[in-house]
Amino acid sequence: MDNDTFRSLWSKILEQDSLHKGSTKNNYKSEEMTFSHDITASPQQQTFSGDGTLSPNSPSSATPDTYDNTFSGDSTVSSQDKDSPRETFSENATLNSEDIEKKVTFSATETTAGKNESQVQVEFNATQDYQNYQEINRGGMGIIYKAEQTKLKREIAIKKTLPDADRGKFLAESLVTAYLEHPNIVPVHEIDHDQRNEVLLAMKLVRGTSWKDLLYPKTPEHKDKAKEYDLVKHLQILINVCNAIEYSHSKGIVHCDLKPDNIMIGDFGEVLVMDWGIAVDVRENPDQKRTVHKNEITTPLGTPCYMSPELAEGRGKDISYATDVYLLGGILCEILRRKPPHTGKSLWLVLLNAKKSRPVSFFSASIPAELQQVCHKAMSKEIQERYRSVFDFKNAIADFLNHQESIAISDKAQKLLVENQNWIKEWNNLDEIEKRVQTPLLYENFIKATFGFEQARELWDKNLTARRYELKSRLDHAKFALKNGDLQRVAFQMDFIKMSEDEVGRDYVVNELETIKEKWLLEKEQKRRVKKLKQSIKAILYLMFSFALLFQLPAELQYRNVVFTTIVIFLAIVPLITIIPKKSTDEVKRSIYLTKRAHLFVVILVYPIVIFTFINLSLEHKMGIFPFLLGVVYIVWIYRFFLPKKNKLTTN
Repeated sequence: MDNDTFRSLWSKILEQDSLHKGSTKNNYKSEEMTFSHDITASPQQQTFSGDGTLSPNSPSSATPDTYDNTFSGDSTVSSQDKDSPRETFSENATLNSEDIEKKVTFSATETTAGKNESQVQVEFNATQDYQNYQEINRGGMGIIYKAEQTKLKREIAIKKTLPDADRGKFLAESLVTAYLEHPNIVPVHEIDHDQRNEVLLAMKLVRGTSWKDLLYPKTPEHKDKAKEYDLVKHLQILINVCNAIEYSHSKGIVHCDLKPDNIMIGDFGEVLVMDWGIAVDVRENPDQKRTVHKNEITTPLGTPCYMSPELAEGRGKDISYATDVYLLGGILCEILRRKPPHTGKSLWLVLLNAKKSRPVSFFSASIPAELQQVCHKAMSKEIQERYRSVFDFKNAIADFLNHQESIAISDKAQKLLVENQNWIKEWNNLDEIEKRVQTPLLYENFIKATFGFEQARELWDKNLTARRYELKSRLDHAKFALKNGDLQRVAFQMDFIKMSEDEVGRDYVVNELETIKEKWLLEKEQKRRVKKLKQSIKAILYLMFSFALLFQLPAELQYRNVVFTTIVIFLAIVPLITIIPKKSTDEVKRSIYLTKRAHLFVVILVYPIVIFTFINLSLEHKMGIFPFLLGVVYIVWIYRFFLPKKNKLTTN
């Protein structure tokens, strides 16, 4: 439906100015109140006709400004005098006013060719059974009184229509509410009339607070009450609402106007779904007519800031159980965001948003991803993409509540992980002694956080947050271990990371850790090589200096050769020890390449000096081949540190 057609459709309900000034939280329906082909109500002349024209003698329709006004869109209102004593309410259920002075008769019948085949009549004459009326609330439809039922000696609520109220809607709501007997729907005791021919509805007296007042508390009393309700309690209320709607769906009735303002929370925690005034019958072949059938709806109905696209466009044939699923998703959205699902600077913009039904784009970072997904699915624009039933939607909410323990543990572990990262930033600025003291504590926090995420996943294997942060915890743990040169700890964490079921996250973490580890090992090995190079040069210099001193001693000096030999053997111990192969404790094969300049320096300068020195010793001092072999040992020792190796970095 294009925007021009959409505007024209709503113009049948509202004046043009009201599209920009009307309230987005009022209930709207066409003033043509048709409940079926022959169930009509004619309480007034001021109405829009079925094709959107206004009766010549009627004033312009005013935009409602209360939360109690309800508009539905497929009904026609008779143009006869509003004081006419006859009012027809449904093709199967009628209110006959001819002898209203004597009794009020409701008939629930099957109608064939305009005649009733069977009729069940219930007579009421109960006005004298109620006394001590006290007004407790007033809305667009009527006044609600607290009264005393004398026969049963109990307090009840009496709802009476206002003189200008839509009696057809009031009667429809009465019949639907009476038809739906459920703990989460207000029980109806009886329907009657008073001496002024005003319809009275007797129902259970519920003392409590509107759910809207708990979500948006204004009075001190409501603010104190709202403090008792956290996210979990609000979701439990929503589940109770689902129970009522699931039951109404089993009876073929769709509410079409679910919102917090229509939910009452009793003083003892009772949850009651109110205001069934625009409920729609979606059964293919209803046995009895209690309210308007979906096929009769051709104009919009509902509350703009909660409407589903089919309600906003008046697509009666598309109204189904999924319509209420959408409205329940809208309530969930309001619980999470503390504002209705459709917003805008004017009523027209809100209606456009309801028509387009774009996904909610903003949720606080503290809102669990699971609830965000439930909200998006329930409020899908396409009917087939929503939850198939209220039961499925309710189960999604119940699953989240059952997962609260898992989520709570995951959140606690996540908080510990963040705190540990902050402590590591401070750790980087400590001296070596303080670092050694703090390191075990930081390791312990990583272990606690990782264990928390593991426990959360055990309680709920679909906790994606716990799975993702477990990988992050192990990655951060391994990074910190690398800073401390603890390769065994790194290998241990990597083994667990590789066993993760999250393939995408696992591969990313493993690749990142391998890159960081390889870089760290290269840097470490380069430092080690530089250190060894310095030690080798020092050893060679000490060796040459020692030989130079020995050469200065007289050849005839006793013990000269013995001292010389002892020094040479002692100097040979160090390279011999380093040549002996050792098993790597960390099982990491190193691969480092010395720069070409350093290698050339060793080959061109150091090797010839060592070789020349030992050859000279062998020939001049007649020590045989021993000094020569010792020179070879030193050459191998030096070469061992500078020979390029091509072993890859691997971790078992």
